[in-house]
Amino acid sequence: MFDSRDTLVVVVSLLLSSMLAVIVMIPIAYAEQVISIVPGASDQTRPRFFDITFYPIKTGNELVWHNDDNTDHRLVIKSESGSQIVDSGVIRSNSSFSYKFNQAGMYHFSSPTYPWMQGDVLATDDISTARVGHLKNNVDVELTWSPSTPRVGQITHFILTFVNAKTSKNQEHIDYGFTINGPTGKTVYSTGFSRHSSGGIEPVSYKFGNAGKYTDTVTIYGVLFQTVDPDQANFTMTAKP
Repeated sequence: MFDSRDTLVVVVSLLLSSMLAVIVMIPIAYAEQVISIVPGASDQTRPRFFDITFYPIKTGNELVWHNDDNTDHRLVIKSESGSQIVDSGVIRSNSSFSYKFNQAGMYHFSSPTYPWMQGDVLATDDISTARVGHLKNNVDVELTWSPSTPRVGQITHFILTFVNAKTSKNQEHIDYGFTINGPTGKTVYSTGFSRHSSGGIEPVSYKFGNAGKYTDTVTIYGVLFQTVDPDQANFTMTAKP
């Protein structure tokens, strides 16, 4: 027979088993590099179907498509030549599909069910990423840009990622602004005050008009629908002729 200590061990074991079962059931948080299928994407009249339709990624990295819509979706990825690389199969609501881009090049992703849903991924080694942390609102700001050295007259593609400093997961619902200041200190580009990022990742594209040193500033104005004391993250880069 069990004595009181044996009974305690059994009870604790059952509690731990229950806790573990709960942990397994918790949905996996967004990956660091993710494209969201936005709610209502199956409706062609909506203004957008993915939160990002051009995503530069370092060769060898994995990209996730997360279905934030309330209906199932399916995606196919094709090479620049049009050859199909992979079929995602059914992506259930609140589920994800991922693919690792081991070969450099341009890729096209689209929905065979809803043909208006499409975008591109550029897998490249000509890409840079920098992060600014230790901000007062516990949200790190990561900036990725390609090409690594901007060129005058050439479009530079940026990805802004907001990361919860405590969990290292993407921070949802950020109010932000993004500006680029030129060599003279004048603002040459601004998203305005202030944009909202639902998933914590935002794209920006800019064509540099002059060579010289530029400062890119990401300002956080709100977190989880709450206004916060503005945080600024500054990044510097040099545009070449």
